[in-house]
Amino acid sequence: MTVLPRPRRPIDPDRHWTPRVYPANPYAVGWLRADLRADLASVSGVRREPTAAVVLCASEMFANIVARALNGEGPQEVVCVLSLHHSPEGGRVLRLSMAGQGASGVAARVPCPAPDGGRPGDWRESVRGQGLLLIDHFAARWGTRRAASSGGEGGVVWAEFDLPPAWA
Repeated sequence: MTVLPRPRRPIDPDRHWTPRVYPANPYAVGWLRADLRADLASVSGVRREPTAAVVLCASEMFANIVARALNGEGPQEVVCVLSLHHSPEGGRVLRLSMAGQGASGVAARVPCPAPDGGRPGDWRESVRGQGLLLIDHFAARWGTRRAASSGGEGGVVWAEFDLPPAWA
């Protein structure tokens, strides 16, 4: 009988979690956060800081899509997709994507200050896009793209987070 030694490093293959669908309602963000924390707890080597960053960015993406739904311009549901890939350099990349019909209006840019250095007059306009600043800060890469769905044209917001190798 041959006895094989136990591997010293955790085996952490590429993963694709089952997409989750949430109602386009602000109250559903709690479910989203809990599901993401549970999913990330199953990934070896992911500690509190990356989990908190992913959950925060997911909350901002979700809020952006739901804001359009509440204005009557967007989806009835939001789809969240999480996947983990290994990079050629030995690290891992966690990719978070969210889509909702009607979310294509998301601007793939970071908001800029007013040209004269002053603050915009309307508070609601001054806070729009602040979530994109958070995503830009925490994610290694992020963006948006148009996507077609059975309900018509929509959009996808995605962000990638670089994680250390599983054995780090």
